[in-house]
Amino acid sequence: MQALIVTFRLDGITHEQFLGGCEEVAPAFAAVPGLISKTWMADEGSGLYGGLYLFDGEPALSAYLASDLFRGGVLGNPAFAGIEVRSAAVAEGPTRTTAPDRQSRVATWASPASVAPMAAAPAR
Repeated sequence: MQALIVTFRLDGITHEQFLGGCEEVAPAFAAVPGLISKTWMADEGSGLYGGLYLFDGEPALSAYLASDLFRGGVLGNPAFAGIEVRSAAVAEGPTRTTAPDRQSRVATWASPASVAPMAAAPAR
């Protein structure tokens, strides 16, 4: 897995405008091949904005960095100033402990053994 951290400040748009734009483009990010997750950062107090991305591998990360979505939508966005981009390999061993696969979590939560039977409501 590969992590990507992108940070920037807003230039010429408000916090609310940024959030509205994020809602509009979120489906495009959800469709990025190999993107496991994107966490959107929007801290109005500190002025720090950006994203924390997790990709399933270096090829997916490289493809995203070369994409129109990244080059035009992030790097080329005139409302983003002071853009910083960093990537790193993920230490998968400890990450499995602190962020296990969501699907296995869902399966565990939904298993019959983990669901307590509901008590009947008292008659009125």
